[in-house]
Amino acid sequence: MSDRGFLAELLMAECDDRAIIHTLATCDWVRKGLPLSLIGDSGTGKSRLPIALGTEAADDKRRC
Repeated sequence: MSDRGFLAELLMAECDDRAIIHTLATCDWVRKGLPLSLIGDSGTGKSRLPIALGTEAADDKRRC
């Protein structure tokens, strides 16, 4: 794979991850009673993401 191809794939993966986080921030998954499981290596934000999602919901005065 070329350097340009690698960078393109890396950027697409990053965009997909941010789209997923934006979808989670709507709290629709909570209203539907769906679970959220975060899996990853140490230091990847598994604890920070639920804190940020809860903060976002509280800031928008939404009830999840």
